[in-house]
Order: sequence, then C-alpha cells, then structure tokens
Amino acid sequence: MNSQYLDIHAHPTREFYGDEVSGVLRRAQVANVRLVTIGTSLSDSREGIQLSEENKHVFSITGQHPTNTEIYDKKAFAELAGHRRVVGFGETGFDFFHRERDDESRQREVFLEHIALALKHNKPLMLHVRPGKGSYDAYEAVYDVLSSHVDEFAGEHIANVHFFAGTTEIAQKFLNLGCMISFTGVITFADMYADLVRYVPLDRILSETDSPFVAPVPHRGKKNEPSYVVEVVRYLAGIKGVTEQQMKDQIWANADRLFGW
Repeated sequence: MNSQYLDIHAHPTREFYGDEVSGVLRRAQVANVRLVTIGTSLSDSREGIQLSEENKHVFSITGQHPTNTEIYDKKAFAELAGHRRVVGFGETGFDFFHRERDDESRQREVFLEHIALALKHNKPLMLHVRPGKGSYDAYEAVYDVLSSHVDEFAGEHIANVHFFAGTTEIAQKFLNLGCMISFTGVITFADMYADLVRYVPLDRILSETDSPFVAPVPHRGKKNEPSYVVEVVRYLAGIKGVTEQQMKDQIWANADRLFGW
C-alpha cells in the first residue's frame, strides 16, 4: 500500500506564493503528498523544473496557459521538454471564459505546439478547459483538436482533463479518447460534482488542488496548497464508496499509467 497522496495539478511557484514557496513544499512533504507543478509560462515552467530538482516529492509539467498572451517560445520549451523531472506538457487547451472568442486561433496554435511535444516525447498533456459562461464550447473545441490527433499517441492514456466541470456526456467523450479526469477541492463544498465523481470510473480519477485556488473544506477562505489534497482524496473515497487507502492506491495506479513514473 502507498502512504503518499498525490496532487496532480498545483502552482507552488513564486508567481502565486512569493516567499511562501519553501513552506508550502515542506508542508506537502510532511503530509506525505507528492505533487506536480504546472507551468503557466516559460519562466514559471523553468521554476517548476528547479523545484522538482531540489525536492524529491515534486515533479514538473511545462507549458504556457491558454490565457497567457506571451509569444510562445518554441525553442525554449523544446529545450525543457526532455528534462528527467518533466512528466508532461501544459496546462494547455482552450479558455473562452477569460478571453474573447476571437482569441481562439492563438490558443489553438499554442495547443498544437504542446501536442507536438507530447507526441515527440511520449508524455501526456495537462488540459485546461474553461468554457464561456452558460456553454460548453471550450470542451467541444479541445475535444475536436485532441480527437484529430489521438491516433498519433503511443500510450493508452494521452491526457488529464484538469478541474473537470463538464457533463457526464462530455466526460465520456474524453474517457473514450483515453483521458484521465481530475477533481479539485470544489467537490468538498459543491454538491453538483458528486454525480460526476460517481460517473468517472475509479481507474480514471486523479486528485488535485489547483492551488493556490479553491481551497477545500475545512480550509475554505485560506490560500490553497498541495497538502490540502488529503481532503480531496477523502471526499473522493466517500463519494466512490471505498476506503481512503483504496482511493490513494487507485490514484497512484492511475498516475503511474498516465506518467509511467
């Protein structure tokens, strides 16, 4: 049995925590949490790699967030891609909540660059999907792009859909592509997610914090951090009707199939 918890999607870098980074990582280690830093820019990705080099319980995913309008540095990201602590690429996809729809072409171009890296290095994608208000348009756009490349991926599981908030029908479409689906601390205070958690098979679920955002109960109102993923795993176990240890073991097995670490 594995004693560690897993936070598959966190942002423990200076951009989000300033001088608190070392304390955040130390508390995660004390709580037996392994975590994956998620890049939102080139500088953020470089810092994530550095943190993974300095902390055995940290791994890194490099990439540029869809809402980041910096010019994508293809050469620089390619140089980071083969690092031994890099386990995937992202977060990438489409965000139609923060940007006008006419920004879709730029986001698509960057998304395709991430897919190219994933195919070259045989590592999965970390998908960011946030639709416009009152729609699921970003899920449709990400699915259309990813499904057109799915046959090029060598592994069984090609991506994780981070902070999933779609319908069960949308979830099934991504599951059919070979995606994992991760849930945040929102499940501890928003009942609408319970049916989604029940729907997603145990062997496709991952846990995340998306820290510093959406702290789970009983930490609502605080800045979120990876050590709080313990609460996410407990709620997942309760909703799925398994023990906390069974949930931890299953999440580890799922992550191992996704990352092959």
